Amino acid sequence: MDTKVDLLEYCTKHQIRVISAMGAGMKSDPSRVQIADIGDTFEDPMSRAVRRRLKARNIHSGIDVVYSVEKPGKVQLLSLADSQKDEPGDFSVLPDFRVRIVPVLGTMPALFGITMATHVLTELADFPTEPLAIKGRHALYARVMRELGTRESKVPQSCGGPLLQMNTADCGYMIEEIWRGKSAVSGVTDKITLTRWHRDQPMSTANCICLTKTEADNHDKLECPPEQHYSPEIVAYVERRLAEERHLSSMR
Repeated sequence: MDTKVDLLEYCTKHQIRVISAMGAGMKSDPSRVQIADIGDTFEDPMSRAVRRRLKARNIHSGIDVVYSVEKPGKVQLLSLADSQKDEPGDFSVLPDFRVRIVPVLGTMPALFGITMATHVLTELADFPTEPLAIKGRHALYARVMRELGTRESKVPQSCGGPLLQMNTADCGYMIEEIWRGKSAVSGVTDKITLTRWHRDQPMSTANCICLTKTEADNHDKLECPPEQHYSPEIVAYVERRLAEERHLSSMR
């Protein structure tokens, strides 16, 4: 990590264009690989660590990186063998080097490399690309957060009253990572919002469903548990997604 940051600092201060690969470990979705400025990265522990170290050296942006916006946490560090647990330091490759291994899907580093090579070639050929700014959906997350505040203000005392345990970042996380940017009921991607799954439980990432605005309005008017209103297939889908959220939250 320190060597990477040293090289990036040197290139920046000497005005040498550079692109750097961030963490491919614990990632498996090729559709989440992205090119962005280091200052715009998110959902990647290595990018965050590099970004913080660069800021300490007064470098806030201007470095292109390849990284994945896939939420880490679906897999964990490989466990130590019983023979390694007593003296784990004896089994590290280098002094002060992590003993436990981050699982890496072999194709992901190769995909990072191909992405970097393509970016460099197009720049050298004076045919630059314009990487998609995934973070551009922040306006959506802010809008959903405002709507959540309005919805929560209408929760009756019989359901516990307004109790919002989420922020704008949580809205983005739920929309993109848990609900994949679409309604849990219809699969529609337009005019989506978030609301409580169970009306009598606090609004949090553990009790949050993505629906269209019309679906959410109708959902909030239910006088029965959602399990009695929706089809078994939809209920099972929602429960799977919320179970995934609980697992990811335990790793956050």
